[in-house]
Amino acid sequence: MRDFGNDVRGPLYCIGSTLELPELTVLSSSNLHFLILSQLGGLQIKWVDSVCMHLELRRKDRILMLFRHPSVCALMCQSGDEGIYLDNFFRHYFSSSGQSLPAILENKPAAIFYREVLLTYRLLFGQHKKSWKLCRKIGKIKGTHRRSWRRSWPWNRASQPDDYNLPHDSLLQRLCCSEASFEPFYDDIEAPLARSAYSAQHDFPFFGDRLVALQEYIQLVEPTDMRSAYYDRRDLSKFINVWFTVVFGLITLILSILGVLLAAGQIATSFQPG
Repeated sequence: MRDFGNDVRGPLYCIGSTLELPELTVLSSSNLHFLILSQLGGLQIKWVDSVCMHLELRRKDRILMLFRHPSVCALMCQSGDEGIYLDNFFRHYFSSSGQSLPAILENKPAAIFYREVLLTYRLLFGQHKKSWKLCRKIGKIKGTHRRSWRRSWPWNRASQPDDYNLPHDSLLQRLCCSEASFEPFYDDIEAPLARSAYSAQHDFPFFGDRLVALQEYIQLVEPTDMRSAYYDRRDLSKFINVWFTVVFGLITLILSILGVLLAAGQIATSFQPG
């Protein structure tokens, strides 16, 4: 696990065995769906081959890295009561690195790790209709974007972005570009019910720290124009109050203009001869 990745980046620590996060850190789905991350936070997705780079955030470049082979995770997390073979490597890693294995992970830590990766796709995309529709449009997943007839020309293929030439994983398309409530795969992996709020420690013991960092990033972002303000629905009551004020102000302005025009018309007709 220490060398699991494309470069030397160290292990992926389990927050259930450390004190890095305060007790019961709440993850709100309204802060973590792809629509607000993209339209308000300005983040772009970079699909990567290393599962240990999953959910890494590059703030300077505004890039969120996501694992692009969920089928691998599906094979690893579907196991029996005794877990899978990789569980032995997880147990050995925790014991050799001095970390205590949380009780929730004692039976099959590897299977829980890979299932957690799959559940992050649901959190970012599947739970929110506009998010999975936006991913279908701009997520650069093969088979979901509209292919231009000019792009099929041989002399234009070499200039296509690398993301359009990614190996096709049909499960990635299902998890990121469709409604999670209609996806039977989550029943196969015995996923818990989708909620609007999660615990970073209990629901995402491996990736909770990265989700917290992502949530803190988006909480610090404030809308700078009307378009970003429209997508900012983190505080629903604030959103309703702001747009109610805007709509009411526009209606008042339109009625005032109509009143001025009618008054001007009446004055004009009063000066007509006869």
